[in-house]
Amino acid sequence: MCNSPDEFLAELKQHNWRSIPDHPYNDSEYQRITFTKLKKYGEKYGFAFVDDPLEYALKPCIDKAFRGLSSEDLMTVNEKVAFGVAQTGDINGAVYRSEGGHYAILLNRGLMIFLNKFLKLSLTQGMPEKTIYIDKEAKELLEKDGISAVFEFIRSNYLKYGEPLGGKVLPIPEIECIVGTLLHYGETFAVCHELGHFFNGDLEESFSSGHFTSPASGISKIKHSYEHKMEFLADLSGYEIYRKGRCQDGDG
Repeated sequence: MCNSPDEFLAELKQHNWRSIPDHPYNDSEYQRITFTKLKKYGEKYGFAFVDDPLEYALKPCIDKAFRGLSSEDLMTVNEKVAFGVAQTGDINGAVYRSEGGHYAILLNRGLMIFLNKFLKLSLTQGMPEKTIYIDKEAKELLEKDGISAVFEFIRSNYLKYGEPLGGKVLPIPEIECIVGTLLHYGETFAVCHELGHFFNGDLEESFSSGHFTSPASGISKIKHSYEHKMEFLADLSGYEIYRKGRCQDGDG
């Protein structure tokens, strides 16, 4: 049995982790450009390239969410909840509860990667001057059938491979800055939504309840498709956390 939220998080990652599959969309030029960009970013901001960049991106989202909590609620979260990134082949976030009463909030890689691609494609479509690089498949689909065809291509790859493959775009720095800001907002709200479930007590019912699924013995999470009202109330609670966190930063 896990003795802390961090131990529970490690168990969840080990249980849920899926290897990125072999696929025909490896792109050496994209990898070269991305590696160079991340290395420069790491040198500037103290980010070790060996670290998971998605975990690094999640940290300021968690920090922002924490600013929307009262001191009492923040103490509760620090005692009971761990946060991390998962590779499950899904495109969502989730909050989990252990048999011992520990919690973990995971944002899946699929969600973070898909949001990133969606924003880059949306903000650069039809404007080649706004891109440094775009992969061949995405470029051809954009020119032939438009952006909806690119999103369908990524979606079909997700269903086939468990990873939102394709649609690789590197925008110019001005666009990338906008993408980074919007991603931060979206991922922060995803964290706040899962905290909404935590504070609403949605995981406190019996493990045998129809609201739950057990991905492993003694572990439960909400079936997000089970009840729209539960999700709506988590949105409301999460939005209050999100709003207060932004107000703390003077964002209004």
